[in-house]
Amino acid sequence: MGWIKRHLILAIGGIIALLLIGLGTWYLMENINRNSTAEAGLEEKKHSLEELYNQDPFPNRTNIDSAKKETAKIRTIITQARQSFTPVPYANVTGLEFKQLLDNTIYELHTKAEKASVVLPTKSYEFSFAAQKKGLKLSPRSFPGVNIQLAEVKTICHILFDAKINRLVNLRRVRLSEDDPPGLDYLDNRTNKVDDITGAVLSPYQIEFQCFSSELAAAIEGLYKSPHGLLVKGLMVEAMPDQPKAPQAAQPAPVNLVPNLRGTNRFPRPLNPNPAVPKDGLETILNEKPLKVLLLVEVVKPAAGK
Repeated sequence: MGWIKRHLILAIGGIIALLLIGLGTWYLMENINRNSTAEAGLEEKKHSLEELYNQDPFPNRTNIDSAKKETAKIRTIITQARQSFTPVPYANVTGLEFKQLLDNTIYELHTKAEKASVVLPTKSYEFSFAAQKKGLKLSPRSFPGVNIQLAEVKTICHILFDAKINRLVNLRRVRLSEDDPPGLDYLDNRTNKVDDITGAVLSPYQIEFQCFSSELAAAIEGLYKSPHGLLVKGLMVEAMPDQPKAPQAAQPAPVNLVPNLRGTNRFPRPLNPNPAVPKDGLETILNEKPLKVLLLVEVVKPAAGK
């Protein structure tokens, strides 16, 4: 202790020197670690650069510009595709406002069908919304799904009515909640689906109607040209049977009075019941029968935010 007291300055300097040596050692080791990390990163960048140089095609300016042009084309195609899958606009209302919306939509569809001479199943047909029209209060779980279904049913029916189909037999949709009881208005074996890859929502509808081939072609074309992603997933067509004709009463064959050889009496002689009649104008070769059509349509809606 006496030596330390006599050489206090020297002792303090030694302690400071030891501290500086420790700090320098730590700093050296830290920088060595940083250098090692930097060297590893540099080697990784060199490896990536070598892979780029070895790629075919080589990423030169010409190939990069070509890739940018192809990317622009793909984005244009995606934009055009999105225009064909625009969701059907709907009114997001509940309660009494939905009741009024439902009544107005059904009235509009009845008016549209009458103008297009389309026969509906009944004079008060509700287009698969009979339970909602009669219900006093709807479950909150039905919204906004029932609003979307109402808008999509309206869109599909407008296309069919514009095609001048003869008769709408039935229209079915999927159930959403306890407001949708079992019955002919619903598809028991189907539900709304979500595509695993794109995230798009697929909503099926089944429509049964009667028409001729030209009206069926117009309906399919209208669905194809719709901007709302109406995809025909199934189609079954069969000719309707001929309606039995009422029997006609037999008519007596006409007779003609011909004088006998003596010229004194007249005797009846039947005329030819099937006289040859010259054919004038065009002859009917094909008499088309009405068709019974069962159509399955899926409405494709892009995923939210897509």
